[in-house]
Amino acid sequence: MFVLFVVGGIWELRRRSADLQQSRDLLRTALDSLKDGAALFDKNERLVMYNEGYTATSPALRDFVRPGVSVTDIVTRLTEKGVYGGGDRKWIDKRLRQFRALETVEVRLRNPDGKERWAMLRPYRTRDGGTFLVRTDITARKRAEAELASAQQRLADAIESISDGIVLFDKDERLALFNRRYAAEVVAIADIFKPGLTFENFVRALAKAGYYGPAKVGDEAWVRERLRRFRALTEAEYAVTPDDGEQVWRLVRHFRTADGGTLLALSDITARKQMETELRSSQELLQTALESMNDSVSLFDSSERLVLLNESFTRYPAMMRDVFKVGLPFVEMVETLFARGGYADKDRDWLERRIRFFRALEPIEIAFRDADGSERWLKFTHHCTRDGGTLMVRKDVTDQIRALGEIEHARSVAEQANETKTKFLASMSHELRTPLNAILGFAQMIELGMGKMPEAQMREYLGIVLKSGQHLLDLLSNILEFSSFESQGEPRTFIAMSSVDLSRQCVDIVREEAKTRGVAIVNDADAKETEVRFVGDPLWVRQILLNLLVNAVKYNRPGGTATVTCARRANGRVRIAVTDTGIGIPKEIQDQVFEPFQRLGREAGQIEGAGVGLALSRQLVLRMGGEIGFDSEPGRGSTFWFDLPAVEDEVERVA
Repeated sequence: MFVLFVVGGIWELRRRSADLQQSRDLLRTALDSLKDGAALFDKNERLVMYNEGYTATSPALRDFVRPGVSVTDIVTRLTEKGVYGGGDRKWIDKRLRQFRALETVEVRLRNPDGKERWAMLRPYRTRDGGTFLVRTDITARKRAEAELASAQQRLADAIESISDGIVLFDKDERLALFNRRYAAEVVAIADIFKPGLTFENFVRALAKAGYYGPAKVGDEAWVRERLRRFRALTEAEYAVTPDDGEQVWRLVRHFRTADGGTLLALSDITARKQMETELRSSQELLQTALESMNDSVSLFDSSERLVLLNESFTRYPAMMRDVFKVGLPFVEMVETLFARGGYADKDRDWLERRIRFFRALEPIEIAFRDADGSERWLKFTHHCTRDGGTLMVRKDVTDQIRALGEIEHARSVAEQANETKTKFLASMSHELRTPLNAILGFAQMIELGMGKMPEAQMREYLGIVLKSGQHLLDLLSNILEFSSFESQGEPRTFIAMSSVDLSRQCVDIVREEAKTRGVAIVNDADAKETEVRFVGDPLWVRQILLNLLVNAVKYNRPGGTATVTCARRANGRVRIAVTDTGIGIPKEIQDQVFEPFQRLGREAGQIEGAGVGLALSRQLVLRMGGEIGFDSEPGRGSTFWFDLPAVEDEVERVA
């Protein structure tokens, strides 16, 4: 029995040994079939078996790894061989703790050939307390990750170098990355501005923080519109208020990325918007200036297209009001006017000449005929702008043309009636009486007051005598010149004159005569704060005002007044007027006022004069390009006035 028991035990032992070997073979086969490296350690951390892949990632293992070697020996030997790259005792202890704690780790391996590889070590506990270690070569993955990290860094460096703010949202509209420029823009929500933030929550947070202005806080419709623009990749401009509180302008552009994300670029356009505002302000100021001008003005760009015009330009001719629009080419404008008969029967050759004058910047006068048959004369001047455009100024010269026609007619009549002209010149003598009376009157006063009159008063009277004498001398020296006034048309020198100086000189001359007749002279043009300046011939202007003043005194009543006023008018002219409280002019003879030798029913009276002062004044005013007229009410008095061109650079004070 004992022998049988021993024999049976031996056979059982052999059977179990065979089973164990078979299991080992199966385990070996399983290990060798694994793609990753694998090693089995017993509960004492000694190597039981391993496959070829275990040593593939680190060839240094082949020199010493054998069944029975401990994990501690393996880690120590690999560290000493430099496989773990500079590891020390602390590193060895750390690696052993990770092994025992079954931690998955990634380690960098340096092989004897200098090549580096990466391995991921994943330990698993076996039923008997051992450890099964899977060693996976992750070199390719780590290299890909390194390349990805490098690409991401390059991308980060690239967007940081961009002056615009850049932010990227992924296909799910979640924040992926951004540059510092954009982060500085949204510092008010820095606590939530992190990867993963949805674009909708991002916009809501900015709106709540007041970034888009107080009006957008809580405005759900505006948030939805912002989301729509983001998803539609619509470019937009916003007035925003960053953390510093100052409102600025931003241009937001959206771009779709290859993976379905959205790149948002933020540009600072504050300077551009300010320039646009300033440009609009300048254009409005220019338009206001143009509208204040009496002349019609239009501006064409370098392509001869209309870019600006004032309201005066659109008023005439009426047939073109539907055509005058910004963008209208000059050639099309004149072609349309030609086709509608606005050029008063001019032919096409003339039209070509009109276009040449525009391009050559030459002035031209044109007779226009409107749809109602009315005709007017317009003078065009053309000026080149800095950017190659053309400023066209249109001035209505109908009245001047007509006035010139009247002057030509008067000249023709004068040439045919030399006797009338001679008689007219003979009557000039009465015009000399006013300054002569002033000289005699003030000279007599000086003589009577000699030795008793204060020196200051005497100097004042002497000054008036000198002024009157000088005016008398000027009149005498120009009587012969005036004899050829209409026939020869000799040029005069027109200069800027002061309303204050003119009124003082003339009032001083007639003051004594007014005093004698009991008429008070009121000089409302004497104040410096109301001074205006105009253009004319000094002698002629002085003679005109003296004529009006003398008449206001002569045809006044005792105790009456003669008032001098001077003011700038809205039409760019200065009006000089003399108002009296005299007897007035009967309505039935008012149309004869400016005819020579007309004394308007006073021929038999005691008032001296030949009736030529007003006729002469009218001729002088017309020669200076002005106008003259009067308003009179019988029994209440008259106001005689004349208008002359104002000095162009004077600040306008409209009467």
